[in-house]
Amino acid sequence: MLRRIEALELDAVKHRLMQTEGGADWDAQRADAAELAYRRYLVLRAKYPRLDLSPTEEADAFWHAHILDTRKYARDCRWVFGRYLHHVPSQHGNDVDDASRQRAAARRMAELHEREFGVPPMPKTQCLADPTRAWEPPDLDGDRVGCDPIVWASPRTAVPSRRKDAPWGAGSQSMAYCM
Repeated sequence: MLRRIEALELDAVKHRLMQTEGGADWDAQRADAAELAYRRYLVLRAKYPRLDLSPTEEADAFWHAHILDTRKYARDCRWVFGRYLHHVPSQHGNDVDDASRQRAAARRMAELHEREFGVPPMPKTQCLADPTRAWEPPDLDGDRVGCDPIVWASPRTAVPSRRKDAPWGAGSQSMAYCM
C-alpha cells in the first residue's frame, strides 16, 4: 500500500494548484511541499485506518485539488485503499465538539507523523525557511501563529527520518520551505 502511495501520479493536481486562473496560484516549491504533506497523510491513513487524523492545511488543500478530478480520485482510492477515502470537512470552529475533535485529531496526526517520519508535520506559515534555524512545532491549540522554519525533501525522494523502513526514508536532498 505504501509503495502505491509513492507511485500515485499527482502532477496534474500540483499543476492545478499552481494555476493563477481558478487555482491556488502556488509556486512549484509550495506545491511540492504540499504534495509531500499529502502523501504522508495518506500513508498515515493507510497505516492507521481507524484513527481520526486531521491533515495539515497544505495537505488538505492538496487533497481538495485531488478530489476535483472525481474519476481519478476514486480510481486512486480504490488502487491504494481498496475503497473510497471520504473527506469529512470540519465545521471551522462553529461547533464546540467539532473544534475539540479537530484539535485531538491534529495532535494525533502530529504524534504519528513524528513517530513515522522522524519530523513534525509541516505547519502553515507565510515565510521562506532558514534551514539553519531550529524548527519549533506548531501550536496545536491555535493560540500562536508564527513562521516556523522546517526542512523538507521533494515528494518523490527521501525525507529525514529516524526509521529506515519509513517511506521516503533518511538521506535525501532537502529543501527548506515554510508556507
